[in-house]
Amino acid sequence: MEKVTCSVVFLSRDGWVYLARGRKGMNDGYFNGYGGKQEVGETIAESGIRETLEESGGVKVNPDSLRKICVLISHSDKIIKGLSRPQARTLIVHFYIASKWAGQPKRTEAFEEAIRFDFDKLPLDQMLPNNRYWLAKALRSTQPFVVEVWYETERDGKKIPERFTFHRQPDEKLIAAA
Repeated sequence: MEKVTCSVVFLSRDGWVYLARGRKGMNDGYFNGYGGKQEVGETIAESGIRETLEESGGVKVNPDSLRKICVLISHSDKIIKGLSRPQARTLIVHFYIASKWAGQPKRTEAFEEAIRFDFDKLPLDQMLPNNRYWLAKALRSTQPFVVEVWYETERDGKKIPERFTFHRQPDEKLIAAA
């Protein structure tokens, strides 16, 4: 089984967050933060900073402002929209909030120009199915937590989450065992 580690960064201050609609891959048509796979030699936080710079059109995140809000462990044994090869895999995504950055998000090959949303008005029906269940809680939380999701069903050609488990704190043993 393949194991993939990724990061996603949400640019957020004072009760609002920038979300950008994806233009390709897994995010195509969905609002999300900026992120992608961890590359060899970089920490997971560094990968989030790099991906934000690339996917936002040049936004430079202040590394000292990053705060981990959630780790998502996604178990899937079927193809997910945007993946090139169908195979069983575990996706581990570390989600962060960045409260300090330089520059404004722009339209790029990967994303439309970001839109500012209040925490109370997130476009949950236009986000990836798993984000709809935990993101609002994570943006307000003072402690990071772990969400495990199992994908077992497809509807209209899209995978939908079947089961969720919430864990109060990131447990490195749980993440390593995924």
